[in-house]
Amino acid sequence: MKPLFKRANTTMATFVCLRLPGDSRTKVGFITFDSTIHFYNLQEGLSQPQMLIVSDIEGSVEEPAKFIREDDGDPDVQHLSPATDFYKKLALDCSGQQVAVDLFLLSAQYCDLASLGCISRYSAGSVYYYPSYHHQHNPAQVERFQKDLKRYLTRKIGFEAVMRIRCTKGLSIHTFHGNFFVRSTDLLSLPNVNPDAGFAVQMSIEENLDDMQIVSFQAALLYTSSKGTQPGRT
Repeated sequence: MKPLFKRANTTMATFVCLRLPGDSRTKVGFITFDSTIHFYNLQEGLSQPQMLIVSDIEGSVEEPAKFIREDDGDPDVQHLSPATDFYKKLALDCSGQQVAVDLFLLSAQYCDLASLGCISRYSAGSVYYYPSYHHQHNPAQVERFQKDLKRYLTRKIGFEAVMRIRCTKGLSIHTFHGNFFVRSTDLLSLPNVNPDAGFAVQMSIEENLDDMQIVSFQAALLYTSSKGTQPGRT
């Protein structure tokens, strides 16, 4: 528990030194787990965070723990498809509440990314993976994690976003790629959106375009800023 608490303390110090986007409404909280669930008291005035430990509640830890295990090195294990739809269903529940889930995977053990990643994929979140991470023996990964976390905390962010992509008549968009939930035929639900997010589409030609010199595409994004304002569509 001591290394975990030390990392939490170091991370808190990082928060203090950074300028988070938004205003006084910005809130930060931590929940971690191993065999129990840990909450952290980060109230102003404390010399260091206080860790509060509670016992496992109705197996809430067991489901994610199943997908973080020792790699047995079996070449026949299939890693490309999710082993369960648990995380997709959870992601859709999160998306419905305008919550995006970002994963920072620092475990030195094998992680079933195909299963765990669904919670970020369908909630418009991101996955940050640091294989063979160790806070003492792998300084390169530690440095990468620190840079990624600083960027993650200080970049601009939009909330409760929706995006629609349109194209010239005669073309049609039939497939979207990226992390989001398709709310309707061409409307992407993005609980969070940031400058590092990327999206791609596949299109098909439905009509003859020989008489056209130019085709056009429009991506309209509507979101709420970290200060609570709603800029015009971009």
